Amino acid sequence: MPLPPRVREDLYQFLRAIHPRHFPVQERLLNPMFHSHWLNLSGADGDLIIDDTLFEIKATHKPSRTHFLQLVLYVLLDDLALQSPQKKDPFGIEQVAVYYPRFDTVVT
Repeated sequence: MPLPPRVREDLYQFLRAIHPRHFPVQERLLNPMFHSHWLNLSGADGDLIIDDTLFEIKATHKPSRTHFLQLVLYVLLDDLALQSPQKKDPFGIEQVAVYYPRFDTVVT
């Protein structure tokens, strides 16, 4: 089923809003999945990791504190992986950021 024209135009606007200065690329990973050896979580997946920064992309009209709490959870899950039997830090996240394409803004 094709997208309605209004939805398609909204998506095109988001894509045009993504400016390369927000995402200086050396190493990137799309849709990283976060798991825990002790917790049974589903749907804990981020949007984008570039170098050591986890980005969450939010297409909302109203930025929220919960956007950063979501990132904190992902970083905790990443750190908990060090306590797993494999003792591996899957992503090595050191920083977090939320990108708001509607405002062409990155908040760290």
